[in-house]
Amino acid sequence: MESTDSSIVFYNRHWSPMSQAVKLVLTATNLPHKTVDLATNDASANALPTLARNGTSAIANYKDAIEFLNSVNGRTIVPEKSEDRTKQFKLLEHFVLHIVPFFERAVILTSPREGFDLLLESMSFLENHLTTSSGRFFGGEQPNFVDYGIYPYLDKVLH
Repeated sequence: MESTDSSIVFYNRHWSPMSQAVKLVLTATNLPHKTVDLATNDASANALPTLARNGTSAIANYKDAIEFLNSVNGRTIVPEKSEDRTKQFKLLEHFVLHIVPFFERAVILTSPREGFDLLLESMSFLENHLTTSSGRFFGGEQPNFVDYGIYPYLDKVLH
C-alpha cells in the first residue's frame, strides 16, 4: 500500500510482543496501513512500536495505540459501554503491571526458570477472569483489544 496523507504507518519491531499486539489489532480491524519493519537488533526500552498518521507520530504504547486506532474511520475496537471499557482497560493494566515483568524475567532476561514459575503463578488472575466471565475471550464472545494485547506474550511463552 502506498502511503497517503491519511494513511497509518506502523513502525514494527518483530521481537516485541507489544508490536505484535498492535499488528493484530490492525489486521483484525482491516485498517489500511503501511508497515515499516525496524532493525531487529535494537531491543532497547526506547524501541517500542509506533504508529504515525498524517506525518505525526509518537503513539508508542499499546493503550494509546488502541485509543488512536479506535478513533480512525469510525472503527470500534473498545467496548462502547463505559463500564465494559473501564473493566477491560483495568484488566490490561493489571496484565502489564503484574504479569509482564515475570514474562520479561522468564523469556527475555537471565533467570528463565524462576521467571517462568512466577509467570505461571501470576497468570492465575487471567485464568480466574476467564472462568468467571461470560465469554470465551477476555473481551466476551469474540476477541478484542485485551485479547490482542495479551496473546503475543502467551505465544512467546509457548514457543
